[in-house]
Amino acid sequence: LFLILHGGVIVDRADVRRILLITKFVLAVAAIVLACVVQFEHVQLWHFIVYAIIEGITVSFDQPAYMALTTRLVPRADFQQALAMNSMNFHTARLLGPLVAGVLMAWSGPSLVFFFDAFTFSMLFCVLWTINLSGGSRPAIKPQSEVEALKEGLLYLWRHPTLRYRILQLIVAITLIFPLMMVVFRAYMKSKFHLLADEFGFVFAVPALGSMIGALSFAVLKPVKPLKALRYGLPGVAVFVALIPLANTAELAAILMGFA
Repeated sequence: LFLILHGGVIVDRADVRRILLITKFVLAVAAIVLACVVQFEHVQLWHFIVYAIIEGITVSFDQPAYMALTTRLVPRADFQQALAMNSMNFHTARLLGPLVAGVLMAWSGPSLVFFFDAFTFSMLFCVLWTINLSGGSRPAIKPQSEVEALKEGLLYLWRHPTLRYRILQLIVAITLIFPLMMVVFRAYMKSKFHLLADEFGFVFAVPALGSMIGALSFAVLKPVKPLKALRYGLPGVAVFVALIPLANTAELAAILMGFA
């Protein structure tokens, strides 16, 4: 929460590929350590708190660098499609992740899931190692301190009403929707329908499928004013979220989450 803006400032000044190589390495090592703790030690809550802090700090630099890399790999005319495809990749991972994790947990327990997580970070590390950004052109960065750059960026957002409104709207949507879909409903579905690990994986692949279809539609349709989708999307989310607790089966609740 506190470092991600600073991470964005650093990404403007540094080699994004190098940042991503470091962050993927740290995430892979952290996942391996957690897997070993779960497998060979008596795991406690503080282990997960430490892991969450390490992951949170690392992702504060990883995510801005990843978004910057996306736009530096393609021409400006293709930014919208590239970002839509990036979103589609994210939701594809959300679709496949719970399925794979559910099967691995049912087969061997949670430690294997963390080992698999480390493996995926290692694969990303190998892909990033082969990327060459030397041909990309970037605008010159004004010589100023990181604090001045951060202040200037925030003032720029605040002084442009249209941009300010969109950013605030997006922040509200993310802070209301993401915790609900990622945390609250996971606990709710598990306790209400008494889901086993593999069932849990299948149920939470459905909302990821809905998100993936939405991202794919953006990549294919290339809307001229994509932010207009929020006018229909946010009320739609509110309606489907209100209907989810009324569902009497896990399958129906999962379908409603998919539409949300």
